[in-house]
Amino acid sequence: MTSFNCYLALRLWQLTLTLKRVTKTLTWLESRIHHIFSGAPNIILQGQQGTSTLKQSYQKLNTQLHQVQQVIGLVNLIIKIWQRQKL
Repeated sequence: MTSFNCYLALRLWQLTLTLKRVTKTLTWLESRIHHIFSGAPNIILQGQQGTSTLKQSYQKLNTQLHQVQQVIGLVNLIIKIWQRQKL
């Protein structure tokens, strides 16, 4: 019985050491993950603002393109009318 108790005490002590190592590793890992992702909210916010700015620029350029297309169409129409009158 005594040898079984010693064996059990040894196994419990080994389990305690293993659990301490696991706890230490998990604590370190949590610290590293926190360090890695601590800046994520700001980066996401910057990305959202950049996307919004890009959408606004695209809409402005699209409007300008439409205006240029209208001007080109008008110039083509004027040229056609002018050529007909010339004949």
